[in-house]
Amino acid sequence: MSFDHKAYILDYEGFSKELKPLIEQGLLNDNYSHIRQFILNNKSLIKDPYEGMSLSEDWEDMIETRDAHQYGDFALTKFYDPSQSHGFGDGWEEAQDILLDEDDCPYAPVLGDMLGAEDNFFDPGQMGSYFKSPDSVNKLFSFLSSLLAERPELQELFQSYFELVEQASRERKGLYITF
Repeated sequence: MSFDHKAYILDYEGFSKELKPLIEQGLLNDNYSHIRQFILNNKSLIKDPYEGMSLSEDWEDMIETRDAHQYGDFALTKFYDPSQSHGFGDGWEEAQDILLDEDDCPYAPVLGDMLGAEDNFFDPGQMGSYFKSPDSVNKLFSFLSSLLAERPELQELFQSYFELVEQASRERKGLYITF
């Protein structure tokens, strides 16, 4: 089975202040009530994470498993636009292999940091979910800029992701990466 790498610009500061502690608490306590309340309080700013549309009145019917992962998936859309994915798609492993072979490659260039505890990481799609801070994005942007200047043959594979990283760096944002 092939994984589809998706990457989004994330308001990392807002996410860290408002939602990250709720998700961490929900994962730790196996309780999603605070995340659900966050969604209700911010409903006009939350979107369907699959289609990017505004939430309908029966939005909870879309949640198959009522847990911190699924509610967190919806709540997280306050901080990114689900219709603006610029990941590697199914070419992510090739990109990762190329990057990891380079000297001075930053930590997890195609992925990022996981959220939660070792026995219960935030992973709504059960295929991986990662976050990059603005500092991490800046390091990645510098690295990719140098790499693509030295190896222009990689331009096509990295173009969309590079543009996303460049924009996130310029706007001092983070990234949300998922499969």
